[in-house]
Amino acid sequence: MRTERGQDFGVVALYLQLITGRPVREKVCSSYTSQTRQLAANMMREAGQLGVSYRVTLEWRLQVAEQVGEHKTSMLQDLDAGRPLELEAIVGTVLEISRLVGVPAPTIEGVYGLTRLLDPISAA
Repeated sequence: MRTERGQDFGVVALYLQLITGRPVREKVCSSYTSQTRQLAANMMREAGQLGVSYRVTLEWRLQVAEQVGEHKTSMLQDLDAGRPLELEAIVGTVLEISRLVGVPAPTIEGVYGLTRLLDPISAA
């Protein structure tokens, strides 16, 4: 499974934005958020163990995010508007693969569980 250049960090960014309610630059790129950076790195490592390959590094993507500035992903915009989130299509399939091949993805699973609590459809 290979990601496109623009999507390699996209899924991680979506989930970090949903949990924090903040744009990526503000919460991930700041020097005081080493825990958030580690969370992103863990998610990318786990996805890599499931066959997802990245064409760029986490650090490269963070540099690009800093250059772009603060912006909201479409999923954070959906959350703000009370619309259903695309959780299953974006990460539910990754977790399904994890279960099928018997490769644990505890960080992705935990973040997925937290974001499901925010989804108006999942929480109903």
